[in-house]
Amino acid sequence: MRPPLASLNNLAVSIDRPTCSALDRRALVRSVLSVSLLSLPLGPSLSLPVWADEPMKTSSSFNSLQDLTGQISQNLGAGTISGKSRPETGCILLDEVQATGNPKEPTITAELVTNGGVVATVAFQAPWPIARGMYYDVEARSQEGDSAFVHVRSLPDGKSLMSVPSSYLTSSVFSSYGRFGAYGAATDVKVLSDVTKKDTRFLEVAFSVLSQGGAEGPRKAVIAAIQPEGSTDAVMLVSSASSLRWRKGAESQVRRAAESFRIVSARSSNIRRAASSDFRFEERGGLAKGARDTVLDELN
Repeated sequence: MRPPLASLNNLAVSIDRPTCSALDRRALVRSVLSVSLLSLPLGPSLSLPVWADEPMKTSSSFNSLQDLTGQISQNLGAGTISGKSRPETGCILLDEVQATGNPKEPTITAELVTNGGVVATVAFQAPWPIARGMYYDVEARSQEGDSAFVHVRSLPDGKSLMSVPSSYLTSSVFSSYGRFGAYGAATDVKVLSDVTKKDTRFLEVAFSVLSQGGAEGPRKAVIAAIQPEGSTDAVMLVSSASSLRWRKGAESQVRRAAESFRIVSARSSNIRRAASSDFRFEERGGLAKGARDTVLDELN
């Protein structure tokens, strides 16, 4: 039989008395509920609860929405619960990135702090809308996944943009902490061409991006790299599309974005290229400097 309702009420009153410790109350409640449940007939739709203490679950405990809710759904993405870290592009912004003109194909302008005591204003003509949010620095994206983003890499002491090997630039862009490294460093990176036009170095690159499930997605990119006057950094625009979309006509958009990349102005400044110098550091929660060998680690 189930315990009389009056007995349960008396028990609830006794549990609330301050003379009973939290541990005693907890044990007592479990005992009463266990007795109540044991008096019920068990069928296929009813089972006893498990009282073993379990550790608190975090986002890393779940691989999909099915794990979280019990309902079948697609894998978690960056917009839901994900342990995926924010990519590091080396961009330290002095102000909000500006997009002017046609919203679908804007001119994107940004002020970047670079090493050597130089603030460089960069700009490019984007074939796609600007991407906003803390996951992005200076970037334009299409709904199909084509993109163009700015990436900054410090140059070795005594070296210029034109003297470093192409691998020095690509190793930063395609690393596990970079824009394409959400699920690991890009693979099969091949520099198809390396040419210089005036003050801009252009690299055409083929590579593959790892998906959450480990599958490889082949892409092609054109990297336009410039060294602002007086700076010891290489500032790059990485414009890319999937190999399939490249063949279907995205190549022209990718090249057009890369060829439009330019330094609008470069001025001397005593602002240090560090995460704390970014205008988002306080206004939007801060940009963390990790302990790994990342772009921001090059600053010290």
